[in-house]
Amino acid sequence: MTKCYMLIAARENDMSICRDIPATSDMQAYLPLDCLYEVATVNRNRAACEEMGTKKISRMFIGEISRETCLAKVGGI
Repeated sequence: MTKCYMLIAARENDMSICRDIPATSDMQAYLPLDCLYEVATVNRNRAACEEMGTKKISRMFIGEISRETCLAKVGGI
């Protein structure tokens, strides 16, 4: 279910949808930070990177997801 939020947010370029992702204890679920990263990278949306603030997570195949890595990916650093 959390992936649906992320995909819709990216398709609509709407980072406010990321705030609606429900909290879960599922370690494989997507988090609001994943969602913001997806919105940013799909749409080259620097504002979504900035919205991440100082939070960071690490994903097995992606690596670190943070404001800095996001900006680097969309060309903001």
